[in-house]
Amino acid sequence: MKHIGKLTMAAVVAASTLSATSAQAAVSTTTKYAVFEDLTGSLNIRASASTKSKVVGKYAFNAKVKVIKSYNKNWYQVLYKGKKRYVSKQYVAKLPAVIALGSANTSKGVNLNVRASKSSKSKIIGTYKNNQDVQISYAGYNSPWYQVVYKGKVGYVHSDYIDNIRELLS
Repeated sequence: MKHIGKLTMAAVVAASTLSATSAQAAVSTTTKYAVFEDLTGSLNIRASASTKSKVVGKYAFNAKVKVIKSYNKNWYQVLYKGKKRYVSKQYVAKLPAVIALGSANTSKGVNLNVRASKSSKSKIIGTYKNNQDVQISYAGYNSPWYQVVYKGKVGYVHSDYIDNIRELLS
């Protein structure tokens, strides 16, 4: 399988890059954010903006986060159970966050199906033509599926059908 060093580290770097440019700007609560995979599988929600602060909850991978504002260059202030709390920007990114581009690699005349979930039996929500650019938003360590952004929505394609991956880390 030709996974991209599994893009998880790229997701972390991309999320850091995204947040570094937006640290000075206020973040709208109407903007959607999601948690990228952390090595522990969840993201700590803290009482204050410090890794030494008490953990008051956890967000699972791909959880939607209500960001109140960019607190500083390392932390977002979020709304959690009606209270202002803090999460590391390192694992949170604006949706949909595109971290790489790839090319659909199918037989001539055959389209690559974009699925609603990580299953070949899942509903088809769209298709890519052979050699068409695919916007990749996440690739996990233990999954052969890439999460993609298809017409502004999240979908999934099997990694066996994606070639020429170019990371977007500028």
